[in-house]
Parts: sequence; C-alpha cells; structure tokens
Amino acid sequence: MFIGHLIAVTPRQARFLGWLGFGITVVCVPITAWMLSQHLRGFLPGAAIWSTVVAFAGALAFSVVGALIVAQHPRHAIGWTFSLSGLATAGAVVLAAYGELSLAPGWSLPAGGLAQDVSHVLIQSGIFLPLT
Repeated sequence: MFIGHLIAVTPRQARFLGWLGFGITVVCVPITAWMLSQHLRGFLPGAAIWSTVVAFAGALAFSVVGALIVAQHPRHAIGWTFSLSGLATAGAVVLAAYGELSLAPGWSLPAGGLAQDVSHVLIQSGIFLPLT
C-alpha cells in the first residue's frame, strides 16, 4: 500500500500505525485532565469541561473505529481519515489545555498563544476531515 504514493506501508505497519494513533489519543486524556486540574486563571466553566469531554469522546470513537478499519483493510481511506480525525481532535484539546495553562498565574510555559492557535486549526481539521 502507498500513502500518497511516496511511502510503502505493509498491512502490519498499517495496523501498528492505526493502533498507535488510538494509543496516543488515549494518552491525551489524562494529560489534558492534569493540565486542566491545575490552578488556571479563573474558574473553568461547566460548558468548557463538557466540551472537553465531548471532544475526547468523539476523538476516541473516531480513533478506535479508524484503527479497527485500518487493521482489517489497510488501504481503506475512511479508516485513515477516522484515525487522523481522532488524533487531530485529541491534539487540539491537549494544545488548548496547554495554552490555557500557559496563561495561568505561576506558570511560565513557552508558546501558549501559538498552542491555542494551532489548537483552533486542529479542531477544525478533526471535526471536518471526516465530512469530506
């Protein structure tokens, strides 16, 4: 199988990449929870917490479905699309939490604004990629 006609990927490698994407998505959940549990600039509203939970539920769903499809059908474009969508959404949530933490008092983290900007692009990619 060729991804973009540049890199040859065997079925075993495709299976590994699909499940690796799911694993990275799963790891993003506790990282984000830890960052959001720190003392931030102010009280985190309930809507923000629920949007994070919903975003991760979608990311996990897309990642696991993508991994299952890619594991059985390595050349299936929908499997790769779902896997990338889950990763993009999880990455967006982690970067948004990082950006929020970088603005919190007592934290001096670099590139917080850039992390939030990239987060906005990734969340759009994660949501709209499967719709194309």
